[in-house]
Order: sequence, then structure tokens, then C-alpha cells
Amino acid sequence: MKYLIITKTKDVFFMLPDERRMVLMGAAMAFVDRLIKAHKMKEVYVMPGWNRTMFILDVESQEEAARLNLESPMRDYIDTEVYGLQDWDAYVRGIKHAYQQLAGKR
Repeated sequence: MKYLIITKTKDVFFMLPDERRMVLMGAAMAFVDRLIKAHKMKEVYVMPGWNRTMFILDVESQEEAARLNLESPMRDYIDTEVYGLQDWDAYVRGIKHAYQQLAGKR
């Protein structure tokens, strides 16, 4: 299952002492690198000036996605939006199938 994850850094993060922020950012970067190497995180984009990061997570289940979210070193300092993604070809097949069923009922 693929998910689009959008995170926004909370203002409280910027109120932390510089040393604490440096430790958290280092841990967060190591966390992302680990997910990339494990082929769980497919793409990562940063939205400069917006304090947002977007990435594609490719996991086996919603439970795995939730577990990874809980493992994030930044979990207490980010707001997270999660959107399930469907492959374009699978979507088209589903639409075609639905229209064929609809046409068959007429």
C-alpha cells in the first residue's frame, strides 16, 4: 500500500534549545535514510519556506504505516496528513470494470 505523507513542523519545535533541535533533526534524517534503504520510503520532497515535507511511503499495511509514524523521532513535533494512493492502472481497470457492469445492467 502506498501513502502520500505530508508533515508540517509544529512551532513548538522551534522553541526547543538549538542543541535539542540538532539532535532531533539528526535522528530524523537517519530515520528517513533507514526507510529509504529499506525501500519503504520511495520519494521525499521538501517544501522550502512552508516547513513541510512530502513523501511516498510503500508499506504492507496501515498498521505498518502507523507503527513507522510512531517510530519517527519527530512525531511529537510534526502534524501529519496521510492519504492512501492507488496506482493509475488499477484505478483505470476499476473504472472500466464498473462501467462494464453498469452497461450490462441496461
